[in-house]
Amino acid sequence: MASYRYRPYIKQTTSASHRLDIRWLRQRGYLIPGNRFNVSWASRGKEIGNIGVEMVSTDQVRLVYMVTDREGNKQNYNYPVPLTYTKCNYGGVRPWFRCLQCGKRVAVLYLGRTKFYCRTCQNLTYNSCQESGNYLDQLSARIVRLKRRLGDQNAGGLTSLPFRPKGMHHKTYLRIANQISQLEGTLLAAAGQKFNCSI
Repeated sequence: MASYRYRPYIKQTTSASHRLDIRWLRQRGYLIPGNRFNVSWASRGKEIGNIGVEMVSTDQVRLVYMVTDREGNKQNYNYPVPLTYTKCNYGGVRPWFRCLQCGKRVAVLYLGRTKFYCRTCQNLTYNSCQESGNYLDQLSARIVRLKRRLGDQNAGGLTSLPFRPKGMHHKTYLRIANQISQLEGTLLAAAGQKFNCSI
């Protein structure tokens, strides 16, 4: 089940936290009342956490998971998260989570020590805020962001290119894929130069 190790002396980043993205759920057609499904997270090919999600209604999802603390104690969680919607300019609606802590409308919730809240309530920062001019970290972060746009929630490093997400135009997919390819080439060249080796 979902597990998160909290380190109070280091400000956690969004990429190091289990995240639940409503845009990702919508792309996969999960936001239908009555649907039950699991969302999992992986690191280096190994599952590091998962939760059960139930679409109770169009206005609410229920999250079911277990958290293990530093002492190995397990705690079960089962609670609803409200959904809200905004109209899009060209028709249709866009779904959002409503943060249980502050009530803010957000697309992504993050697991802290116990529950899923928004980035602000979890006191999380973005990787880019901690890069401090490190060129290799900046390149890696850009690659991960672009792969997440293609629906790869476990993007990290030089992983394979995700398939085109349902609903994404071919031109958009090819443009993003080309950007990823160029950035990965630049990253390999910069890493080779920094560590004085040919890759």
